[in-house]
Parts: sequence; C-alpha cells; structure tokens
Amino acid sequence: MTPNAVTVEIIKGALRSAQAECEALLERTAMSPVIREKQDYFIGCCGADGRLVTGTKLPLFGDVMRPILDRFPAEEIRPGDIFWYNDCYASRGGVSHTSDQVFARQVFVAGALVAFAQSWSSVKVPPASTARVSGPLASGSAIPNCSAMPAPQSIAAP
Repeated sequence: MTPNAVTVEIIKGALRSAQAECEALLERTAMSPVIREKQDYFIGCCGADGRLVTGTKLPLFGDVMRPILDRFPAEEIRPGDIFWYNDCYASRGGVSHTSDQVFARQVFVAGALVAFAQSWSSVKVPPASTARVSGPLASGSAIPNCSAMPAPQSIAAP
C-alpha cells in the first residue's frame, strides 16, 4: 500500500522535526566550539538498510552507515546497542579524518529494526603516539573498524 501525498509530507515533517531537535541538543550540549560555532556535525535519519532518509544542511559524502552494517548484520542488532567509529576508509569518504566521530543508534518498532538515528561530529581524540604522523591519522586515534556498545543486560534478583 502506497501512502498518499499528505501522509508522506506528515512523515517527512516529523522526521525533520526530530532531526532539528537532535541538532539543537548537540549544539547546546557540545563542549567543542567546532561543533557549537562552526556547526561541524551531521545528524541523520537512515532506513534499516542504512540509506539516508533525512539529514542536516551540511553535505555528506560517502556511506557512514555501511561500516556498521558490514560488521553487524541487522539480525544481530539488539535494542539499546550503540555504534561508534571514525574509519576514514570504510566510510568511503563519509569520515574525512579521525576527528570525525560517527555514533549510531537503532530504532525498533514492534520488535523489528526499521531505522537508525545517526550523528557525526568533529571531536578531537588525542593521538596514540607523539610521533609525527601524516594523512588521515594525523588528527587523532582511529577507532578500529566499528565498535558496538551492547545494551546492558538486566540481572534477575535472587
């Protein structure tokens, strides 16, 4: 069943509103002037397949969700998992240097993975070494491949 034009516009408006709220939250809580003043960040809503549905005014190149979906198949993703990476190469240009950090959280409806909420922002991570490094790794430490922070497990009381 294809939704009518009015329903599509209502859904688009709701997604853009959620995105605007996430942007406002990121700007208000950021300690980095690069985020607050320069607005060097990207908030996006992606489908379960990782394709961008809505995004901020900052152009985004590459594929920021692909490294997550390549490493963690959709059937293995659980509610509460959080994904984090900054791999310049795996994102095919979505992350231009290691200061660009990608965080993603999944959205489930009735137990089914339907979307991802994703943020990308420039966060300075100190380099692992004081040696002079050039290239994409010059601006900080790389988060290898893609890291997942699983949801906490509840412990039953004795």
